[in-house]
Amino acid sequence: MSRRLALWLLLSAAPAFAEAPPRDEWRRELGGHVFVPSLAVADPFLSTFFSLDAGAGYSWIDGPGYDLRGNLVGKNNYVAEALALDGTFQASVTSWLAVRAAGSGGLNGGSDGRSALVVGAVEPITLGAGLTASWRLARVVRVGGTFDFSYTHLKLVQPVEAVRSSLAVGQVDNGAISQRIDAYAVQPGAAVAYAPHPMIGLLGSAQYLWRGYFGDAPGVNRSYIVLGVGAELDLRPRFPRVPVGFLLAYRTQIPFESEARFTHTLEGGVFYTGRRAIDLGVDLQLRWFDLRPDARIPLDTLQLVSVFLLRYHWN
Repeated sequence: MSRRLALWLLLSAAPAFAEAPPRDEWRRELGGHVFVPSLAVADPFLSTFFSLDAGAGYSWIDGPGYDLRGNLVGKNNYVAEALALDGTFQASVTSWLAVRAAGSGGLNGGSDGRSALVVGAVEPITLGAGLTASWRLARVVRVGGTFDFSYTHLKLVQPVEAVRSSLAVGQVDNGAISQRIDAYAVQPGAAVAYAPHPMIGLLGSAQYLWRGYFGDAPGVNRSYIVLGVGAELDLRPRFPRVPVGFLLAYRTQIPFESEARFTHTLEGGVFYTGRRAIDLGVDLQLRWFDLRPDARIPLDTLQLVSVFLLRYHWN
């Protein structure tokens, strides 16, 4: 009899801690608000989707200056351009768990002669996998944990290093012009979503990031705390003929090592919200970071990135 009573009390208390969404709601919906995706802040949603992102960026870089013999002399300014294409598929496998796989490729290189010589070019190809476990605590709140792993193969072309080594030995030496770098990243964390009104959605996340660089260059490890917050406004619930949503978010990577640089990302986006199954919009990011965190000489970078995002959801 006591076992039956304990079981009844447990089942009665369960809805207070984990509330299942109504069947007519989407898995990224809370309190009547359908969340749009942020590329800067992690979220706890479990929807099944396929996403395709195409981005382009322009960078302003502060780095070292060089004389005619390749010696370091003061500082100089450089510019670079970037292109990238990302694809992600996530599948909701249970009522509380989703798994995903992702891949991306791109090119980031100097956009004029001087910048091409010093900054060179980076060609990254990335493969990743991850999972999200989350629970709906109330009609307007969902919390969860995330885990992501990624591997990036980078081909780094540095013409200035070949020039310096050639001048040092008095003959052409192209051994240092190209390097292969393997980068690994592990990122566990937690995320929360809150919708106080059908027009308003709030996101927050806290993650630990470990990133290691190995290959032709000496191995370098970096550890960070990653914090992100975001807010969005959907006009459609109040103005049905204006299916437009806006996103504003901020993310920072705080390094454990004193010699490593902070990374800051300010994100803004405009999305079409006329169909719940589709996220369609333009995402803008302004980033401050070190372009070569694996190198001894930093390249302090301000980058403006524009991303066209298309995501289709099945639930």
